[in-house]
Amino acid sequence: MRHLIVCREYPPAPYPPGGIGTYVVHIARLLAQAGETVHVLAQRWEGAPRSVTESCGGKLIVHRVSLDEPLPKALSSSDCPSQAFAWQTARLAERLIEEDGVDLIEAPEWEASLYYLQVRRALGLGPKRRPPCLVHLHSPAELIVRHNQWDPTLTDLAPLCRAEAYTIRAADALLCPSRYLARGVQELYSLPDAEIAVIPYPLGDTPAIERAAPVWARDAILYIGRLELRKGVMEWVDAAVEVAAAHSQVEFHFVGSDTSLDGAPGSSVQARLEARIPRSLRGRFYFQPSQTKPKLRELLAASPVAVVPSRWENLPYTCIEAMCTGLPVMVSPNGGMRELVTDGESGWVSADVTPAGLAAALRRVLATPPAQRAAMGRHAEAAVRGICSNEAVLRQHLELRSRLAQRPPSSVSVPVPTDRDGMGVVVTCLERPELLNECLAAIANQTMPPRAIVAVVDERFAIAALPGCKVVPLASPSLAAARSAGVAALFAESPRLLAAAFLTQSVRLEPVYLSRADAAFRSRPDLGVLSCMLRYPAPENELDAGPSPLCEAVRAEAVDSHAGWSAMTYPDILATVAAPRAAAPKRYSAMALSQAGSPKLVAWFLAAPLVEKARFLGRVLSRPRRLGQWLVWQLRGAR
Repeated sequence: MRHLIVCREYPPAPYPPGGIGTYVVHIARLLAQAGETVHVLAQRWEGAPRSVTESCGGKLIVHRVSLDEPLPKALSSSDCPSQAFAWQTARLAERLIEEDGVDLIEAPEWEASLYYLQVRRALGLGPKRRPPCLVHLHSPAELIVRHNQWDPTLTDLAPLCRAEAYTIRAADALLCPSRYLARGVQELYSLPDAEIAVIPYPLGDTPAIERAAPVWARDAILYIGRLELRKGVMEWVDAAVEVAAAHSQVEFHFVGSDTSLDGAPGSSVQARLEARIPRSLRGRFYFQPSQTKPKLRELLAASPVAVVPSRWENLPYTCIEAMCTGLPVMVSPNGGMRELVTDGESGWVSADVTPAGLAAALRRVLATPPAQRAAMGRHAEAAVRGICSNEAVLRQHLELRSRLAQRPPSSVSVPVPTDRDGMGVVVTCLERPELLNECLAAIANQTMPPRAIVAVVDERFAIAALPGCKVVPLASPSLAAARSAGVAALFAESPRLLAAAFLTQSVRLEPVYLSRADAAFRSRPDLGVLSCMLRYPAPENELDAGPSPLCEAVRAEAVDSHAGWSAMTYPDILATVAAPRAAAPKRYSAMALSQAGSPKLVAWFLAAPLVEKARFLGRVLSRPRRLGQWLVWQLRGAR
C-alpha cells in the first residue's frame, strides 16, 4: 500500500513536536520498515532546507511544504493561520494521489490539515481517484480551549474549532489512541457509537533503564510535559504544596515549556504556578524548560516516580515513555493513562483531578516502600510494552488500513431530491449607505440570478425603493435583528428557496458566487452554512478565510438553528470587501501568533498593554535557544 500521512510538526522542526508528531515519526517508520510506501507532508522551515528527503530504502519520503507563495502567505495572516498549511497540503496531496497512486490518507484533526482537501473533494474538485481520509483524533481544539480555560473569543479559536469539526465529520474513518478520548469525541460531535477505531500509540524506541536502590528510595516526583492548565499542573502544584508541608524531603520536578495562561500571548502558566508555592517550600520545586532526549533519559533515570495529573488527556507519550523506562506513574483518571496504569500494581490512580484527590494519591506514593516502587516499575514496563508494542500496533494499523483501502472509492455526495430551488440574498445596510448600490450591482451581475433580494436598511437612510430589491427599513437595528427581518421578508417573497446569502453593504460578490453556493448545497445535503474567502483591498490585500458575518450562505432549513448541520469555507476567493477592516487590533491566541509570522506578532506586541509586553519578553528571553531558532525561521520566510 501507499500511505500519505500529514503532520505539520514532523521533526526536524523549530520546536519539539507534540504527541502527534512523535506518533507520526514512529508509525511512518514502522510502516516503511514493513515494506509499505509512506509519504509524509510536513511544514518546511530553516532546519529542513530540502523539500523532499528519503529514508528506509526509499520507502519513507518526507515532503516539506513551503508557505511562501502568495495565497498561503495571505492565509498565514488570516484569522485562522493554520489554514495556510491545509491549503498547501491539499495541493500536494492531490498531486501525489494522481502521480503516485496513494491508497490512504491520514492526518490528525488538530489544525484541520485535511480541511481543504476534504472540501474540494466534497465539491467535486480535484482528482477523480478518492482514497479514504483517515482522521486521527489527538486533541480537538475545542477540548483544549475548554480544559485550558482559554478565552474562547480570541480571534482564531472559533474558525479553528469549526474547521476541525468539519474535518472530523467529513472523514471516511476515525482513529483514536484511547477509549477515553473516543468517548469524549463521540459526545462532543454527536458521532454514532462504534464509529471510532481505537489503536494505542506505538512505543517507539524508548529503552528500559536500570535504577539503583538509592533512586527508588528518593521522594522525588517528575512531571514531564508542557505547563498547560489542561494537564492538571495547577491542581498538582496545590496538592504538592499541601503534602510537602508534612513531608520535609519530597521534591517536585517540572520539565517542559511554559504556555499561555489564558490563550493569549503575554500571560504565563509557570508564573501562576510559582506564585502558588509558599516561599518556604520553593526550594523543593524545580522548573526546567523542554530538554533533549538524552537529557530527558537522565532525568527519568534519576527519578523513582512520574506523574500525569491531567484534567483531560488523550494517551500521552509522557506516560508511555516513563513506563517504558520502568517507572511507576501516578495519574489522574481523566485520560487514556487509566488504560495503561493499574492502580497499586503499575502506578497510582487518583480518585479525581482535584487537589484533594491528587494529594491523597501522592500520600499513597510516598508511603510506598522503595522495593515495592521498583516492583511496580517492572509491572509498568511490562504493561506498556504489551499494550503499545510496535509489533502489535503495526499489525492493527495494517489491518485497518487494508480494510479501508478496499472500500469503494469515496465519491462526491449524491444530491438528495428537494422541492427547494434557487438562492436568495439579504443585504444588511446599517452604516455607509453609499456602498449599497455597488453591492447590489455585483448581485445583479451573478451568472445565476437570485430568486429574491431583500435590503434591510437603517430607516434613517430614507431609502424608499431600489430596482429589483425589496427594502425593509428598521429602527435602531442590530445585525441580528436586521438578519431576522431580512429572512422573514425573503422567504415571504420566495418561500421555497434552497438557501439564502447574507451580506453587508460593503461586500462585492464575484459573479460565480451564487452558482458556486447553490452547487455546494446541492452536492452536500448535510451542509448548513457556507462561508468563503474574503479579500480586503486594504491594507495589503488581507485575506479572511472565514467564517465571517460579512458574507455567508445558509441553507433554508438551517436559518433558525445551525445545530446538527455541517459548515465549510469554500476553497476560493468569492468576494471582496470594499471597506477596510476595523482599526481595532484582533485578539489572536499565542498559537496563531506563533504560526502567523513576524508581522502579525510585531503588530500584536506594539498594541499590547505594558504588562503583557513585559510578560511576553520575560518568557522569550528565558528561552534564548528557541528564540534564535524562531527568528531564523521567520527571517528566512520574510525574504
